Amino acid sequence: MFLFLTFTLNLPHQIKLQFIEMTEKKINARLGILILIVFLVTLSRLVPYLFGIEETFNFSPLAAVALFGGAYFANRINAVLFPLIALWVSNLILDNVFLAQYYDGLALFANWEVYVAILAIIGLGIALLKKVTLPRVIGVSLLASIVFFLATNFMVWVSSGMYTHTFEGLVECYVLAVPFFKNTLFGDLVFSIILFGAFEWAVSRFPSFQAETA
Repeated sequence: MFLFLTFTLNLPHQIKLQFIEMTEKKINARLGILILIVFLVTLSRLVPYLFGIEETFNFSPLAAVALFGGAYFANRINAVLFPLIALWVSNLILDNVFLAQYYDGLALFANWEVYVAILAIIGLGIALLKKVTLPRVIGVSLLASIVFFLATNFMVWVSSGMYTHTFEGLVECYVLAVPFFKNTLFGDLVFSIILFGAFEWAVSRFPSFQAETA
């Protein structure tokens, strides 16, 4: 009888512990899935180079991945850290394997302006994609394209030495970049719709994909 009462009294505590354990496993599973998606999609930018296409003209998954990380990682450190690490790893391979002829020696941290732009886009994902809907994803994707265009080309104007540091030089920098902007828009939009759409579908089908708590 005493053992039965002890077991009965401890039952709510045992249920609570089991619930906590199940929740932690679910969070860890979702976190692992998010990290895997971020790295795989980011590394997919290397695929054209594997087939000998050395210029993708800004058609890239980078902005979509940054928005995705900002939207779905509950922990903001993770939201910033993993997309930036994935970007760095992909750049390390890209610059030292496929584009090595453009660098003198090992390129460890080239194109720093892209990191700054991606960091800003992660911020857009955190701030504007707390609720994921198709119109919102499309709108924020377009905004991300504009941010990337303005930020990267401004920093090229500042640091490259290709343009005079005057208003006319800045305008020239942006004008010459316009032909690439349509591919930035198209790439960001396509990758964002596919990435967010696929993940939202998975969330509706598989418990492991469901919301992570901070």
